[in-house]
Amino acid sequence: MMNFYRKVYKLVIILKSPMSVGSGANENTDKDIVVDSVGNPFIPATSLAGVLRNYIETKYNKGNEIFGFITENDSDNKKDSLIRVYDALYTGKKNAFFITNRDMVTLKNKVAETGAKFDMEAVETGAEFTAYLELPDQEYANIIEDALEAMNAGIIRIGSKTTRGYGEVSLNVYSKEFSDIASWIDFDMISDQTDWGEPLDMDYKGSCQIILGLKLNGGISIREYTTEVAPEGETAPDYRQLALHIESESGDAVPVIPGTSWAGAFRERFTEFGDKDAAKALFGYVTNRKDSSENPEESESETKKSVIVFSESQLSGGVWKKTTRNAIDRFTGGTKDGALYTEETYYGGETELSISFREDPSEDVLNRIVACLADLHNGLLAVGGLTSVGRGLFEIVSVNGKALSPDEKKPENIFSAIRKEVAAE
Repeated sequence: MMNFYRKVYKLVIILKSPMSVGSGANENTDKDIVVDSVGNPFIPATSLAGVLRNYIETKYNKGNEIFGFITENDSDNKKDSLIRVYDALYTGKKNAFFITNRDMVTLKNKVAETGAKFDMEAVETGAEFTAYLELPDQEYANIIEDALEAMNAGIIRIGSKTTRGYGEVSLNVYSKEFSDIASWIDFDMISDQTDWGEPLDMDYKGSCQIILGLKLNGGISIREYTTEVAPEGETAPDYRQLALHIESESGDAVPVIPGTSWAGAFRERFTEFGDKDAAKALFGYVTNRKDSSENPEESESETKKSVIVFSESQLSGGVWKKTTRNAIDRFTGGTKDGALYTEETYYGGETELSISFREDPSEDVLNRIVACLADLHNGLLAVGGLTSVGRGLFEIVSVNGKALSPDEKKPENIFSAIRKEVAAE
């Protein structure tokens, strides 16, 4: 009698940062996310399978064995996927998720580059999805579970902009094994009545990572423009510090610093240290080069994905302040006509920034990143807008869970204090 085996995994996926899985449409923004027939966001099975396959192929060289393949020039040379991956459907509270728009722009010396602005949709932090995996071969269970642990640890992320803080998730993983066909036929994996037992332990040992505890000194200004109407007697802000649509326990909006803002600030300072090629190798790039074939006017892109990964940071413990002011003419000292505006800014508070590497960094690269962190602590590297008037200044209070002493925080000691806690593995 043929041996029968099935192992089914239930994945409860909760977004730890916004996620953008593009649909290919641009009706609402330059890049819209994928939604189902009633407008709910979901994660296509192809996206889940793709990120798991890439990790497994890179680490174990078994991507083709588990996920199958088809040869481009030989359709007969193919193998069906061993594992079955299901779409991750939205299973959070009804109307509790938010599809938000995020504005992006490429800056050079704090000035936007021409034609480098675009916006995109994203699903907000906190959204919950549920997916299922079906595996018919026990041989590969440990590999699949290692990949799921890597996803829970933030090594594997979903969607686009993953090296800039997007697509990080936490997982609760449940599993059931079957050794006879009758039990398998009776099993209903999508039923709310199914008892999955306790979730699996998720204990991934990752590569080099720097986790910083940060204190905001002053305000932060990463603009999100608003069109809201204020209650009678109040003034609605023209723009505010970027915030999640979910609320904190106090009922306030949760201000955030996108990974794109962190990466942009660090990349510019890293490049100023004098090695542009090293900056491109670490932070990635996209370049257009002319095609020298029959159509010289056509160009194609040459790309390299970023090796360094920045998290999105949520601020807490500070206060929101709304200010109405005029822009001042720098020559006359008088107010500019039509330049009255209202902004809502977040002041003070603390946050956490995680910096990790998809490949182990060299000692030289690690030293340069630590030098950037020392500049951040000393007020020489600021994040966001209005940095010339004191916005976006941070103090490092801890490194990889270790609180820094007052002596370690001194400008002359901060580099050594950080470097001592950070070692390339």
